[in-house]
Amino acid sequence: MIKKLGMVILALGLATVWIGISQAAVSEQQVPESQKSESSKQPAATTGTQSPQTQPGQAGQQPGAPQGTEKPKPQVKEKPVNLTSDKVTWSPCGPEIPGCEIAVIHGDPTKGPSDVYIRFPAGGTFPKHWHTNNERLVGIQGTVTINLEDGTVATISPGAFVFLPGGMVHWGGCTNEGPCLFYLYNDMPTDTHLVKEGATVGGQTGATTTGGGAATGSQQR
Repeated sequence: MIKKLGMVILALGLATVWIGISQAAVSEQQVPESQKSESSKQPAATTGTQSPQTQPGQAGQQPGAPQGTEKPKPQVKEKPVNLTSDKVTWSPCGPEIPGCEIAVIHGDPTKGPSDVYIRFPAGGTFPKHWHTNNERLVGIQGTVTINLEDGTVATISPGAFVFLPGGMVHWGGCTNEGPCLFYLYNDMPTDTHLVKEGATVGGQTGATTTGGGAATGSQQR
């Protein structure tokens, strides 16, 4: 009797397993082929952490700059300058320009580029002359009128900028409203050539020149 009961239980167990396998096969057959293909394309899960790829512009790299390149820092060849007005040394421009004074604030006008201040008393004037170097002027105080050989007139007032190319004959002076002060940059060693009255300048009266040599703190600009 016990032996027959065991045989029945074993038969029921095998039947249960067979039914489970049959149901699994039927379920797999019912899955659409499209879902099977999509599931097969999904990447397998990975363990651990992955480092994100460095994007352009990350890790200090400038966008558009070549990888691994950096502009080299130029060598500092001069000392910085911070000069206050009470430290400026003034000298006469020269006997041809009474009342004019010049202060060299950077560089050496006799050897290379230089920065200077020029000041005139109210009503002070300067004669016709020209320089080999270019001049860049910026007004600080008062109003200076500059006549140019091409017939135009430049005015230097506070904040105004004037560029005078080398060889351009010019003359003028400070107005009577008050003293004048302006900044002047020479892009190379400077010289001054006076123009004799009555000579021809650009087809007009006034061209023969005299003088020459580099302008210094004791010479005219």
